[in-house]
Amino acid sequence: MQKTQTEHKVRDYVFKMSSETSEALYLRLLEEIVVKKRYLDPNLRASTLAKDLDTTLRHISSVMALGFKRNFNAAVNHHRVRHAISLMHNHKYDNVTCEQIGIFSGFTSRQSFYNAFNKEMGETPLAYRKRYLK
Repeated sequence: MQKTQTEHKVRDYVFKMSSETSEALYLRLLEEIVVKKRYLDPNLRASTLAKDLDTTLRHISSVMALGFKRNFNAAVNHHRVRHAISLMHNHKYDNVTCEQIGIFSGFTSRQSFYNAFNKEMGETPLAYRKRYLK
């Protein structure tokens, strides 16, 4: 029930924005996070992005929840994990540790990388590497 109440609050807030404003912000977020690869910046915060895009943190949160189907941190970590996986599949990184790959992917620590990776993939980066990259 908690999730439904949260989704309802987000939808109510987004409905206060015009659909054009909401869609424009979604496209700007895609541009900043995905195309410009700002997820690689370990200091990326929703508040910073809101300031950079001249909007509010509440608008960012609402559009992230509806457009990305995740909160800001989960969406950024999703792209970081995908980036880490692409590095693991690149033979140039065969001798780079999982911890270093996490840092190269925008994570601030080994633990945050391992937690996000495990949540996204259901296994640790090391287990993934051993299983898929023999």
